[in-house]
Amino acid sequence: MRRLSFRGFLSQYIRALSATDTNNIRILANKVCENHRLVEPLILFAMANKKTDYLKRVAHDTVLCEVLAHTPTGLSWGEVQNALADCDPSFSTGFHKVYSSYISVRDRVQSNNHTKKLMHSRILDLKNKKQISNYRLYTDLKINHGNLNSYLKHGDVSKVGLNTAEKVLQYLTSI
Repeated sequence: MRRLSFRGFLSQYIRALSATDTNNIRILANKVCENHRLVEPLILFAMANKKTDYLKRVAHDTVLCEVLAHTPTGLSWGEVQNALADCDPSFSTGFHKVYSSYISVRDRVQSNNHTKKLMHSRILDLKNKKQISNYRLYTDLKINHGNLNSYLKHGDVSKVGLNTAEKVLQYLTSI
């Protein structure tokens, strides 16, 4: 699976925030008056697609125009991403929040895998302490035995979801 790019995230994010199925800057600029949370993501989206001048021409909302006026210009898309990653104060906190949301979504799989690894060691400790077999776990919880065995015996975190690992851990702590 390809890693999510910031540009791709912005495309999805503005569609979700605007409740429209478009990335048309004119339509989105008109939606800003209904939802001011669109301002920073829309500006970043315009910067990513080299359409900042177009956004300035079609922007009618005063909040959008004000933020656009105070947004650094003349930066390449790479420089914008680096500035946001470095928490450059020339960008307002709204821009940094959008970038933080992107980082959170981009790294969610790694974070979940780390959590499942931590749960794995706790599950093994409880399983050994309470002397419960893998068979009992997957029959009582109705979990695919092949995936659960791979997770429990080999620590393969890709075989179970976070919810399944939580379910097993919860079951073992409740016994």
